[in-house]
Amino acid sequence: MTSTSATAIAAYINGNNISGVTVDPNNPLTVDFTLTKPASYFTGALSLPPFNPAPVESLASVPASANAWQTVMSDGPYKIQSYSPGKTIVFVRNPVWTQASDPIDHAYVNEIDVSETGTQTGIYQQILTNSPQADMQWDVHVPAADIPGLMASKDPRFQLLTESALNPYIAFNTVDPNANGALKNPAVRQAISYAIDRSQLIQDAGGPSIVLPQTHVVSPGTDGSGPANSPDYYPYDVTKAKQMLAAAGVTNLTLTFIYRQSVTAQKDFQTLQALLGQVGITLKGLGVPSGTFYGKYMNPGTPAKQGAWDLADVGWGPDWFPNGQKTWFAPILDGRNLPPNSSNYGLYNSTATEGLIDQALAAPTDAAAASLWQQADAQVMKDAAIYPVYDPNEGSIAGSQVHNCIDIQPLQNCNLANVWLSS
Repeated sequence: MTSTSATAIAAYINGNNISGVTVDPNNPLTVDFTLTKPASYFTGALSLPPFNPAPVESLASVPASANAWQTVMSDGPYKIQSYSPGKTIVFVRNPVWTQASDPIDHAYVNEIDVSETGTQTGIYQQILTNSPQADMQWDVHVPAADIPGLMASKDPRFQLLTESALNPYIAFNTVDPNANGALKNPAVRQAISYAIDRSQLIQDAGGPSIVLPQTHVVSPGTDGSGPANSPDYYPYDVTKAKQMLAAAGVTNLTLTFIYRQSVTAQKDFQTLQALLGQVGITLKGLGVPSGTFYGKYMNPGTPAKQGAWDLADVGWGPDWFPNGQKTWFAPILDGRNLPPNSSNYGLYNSTATEGLIDQALAAPTDAAAASLWQQADAQVMKDAAIYPVYDPNEGSIAGSQVHNCIDIQPLQNCNLANVWLSS
């Protein structure tokens, strides 16, 4: 159902049951799930927030509405005091939380102020100089060029973590109306893939000690992934790229590469501009703020259809490990679900890939599913739907005043309930 009324939503939820989901009558703290077909990934899915019990008070607001964000209920050590989307979040102590109920968290600090308006370089410089205005990063990482120096100096504030994701990868706009629809042709996308030297992009990110080359879709740490650098579907080959473009009848191709305004992404654009220039392709850059990149250009889907961009610097990873392909592979490559209802930014559509996705999701075991994900991976790469770049080891740093900052990769930060500060 769809409704803009919190009352109507609450009435529907309270008046309807979910088929196959029941509370154990002998133990009200146990929920029983009955599946209609095999889903080997289901135990992993149970770790996601939608399966978490929600307080009845949450029914007082329409989900994702302005009021909902201001009245988020918390059972942890902190609660949201105020939230201004795209600007600030302020967390304060939750008066109903007790240490006795939570042996993991401690809530050492009184308040957590999150600013969403900084830049990667600005935030990093403030933390590097131990500015009192910036204690730690959140979803902003150490610039790749600075990681080797921090590693060499053994800076105790620095941490390097494997993301186990495909971040970034280059999405091809497969419905692109520009250049007489050149990118709709898989052969043209394949030619562009051969024209890209992945090793140069890896150097932009700090080199192979910082990031792991990725030549396929499914990232390391996820079932169905092969070795990080094998098979290499499109080894760098300028001659082959030129031949394929000529065979496709494509000349004087001009493309727009959209990317988030970060140091590494800017370098990537310059590198790609030079590489594609060698095969006669003019690459223009469209750098946009991180805060509007997905919301304005990627998630709606319309900009891709209108040809606002041709190539995009995007990233994605699984929501859980190791069998999280339902949230990792399917959202970015299933053509039956397109933006704004998915993250298939290039609007790739392949019945062969979709059939393999369906088989993998219905597989009775993780092993059977992994084999099918590998086949789907191979199909996507043959279609040149995307160009994988690397699986990053991302650098994180906190100020010297921050203690016990143990970085948790899915949070893109440390556990804020366990850090403390010194003057």
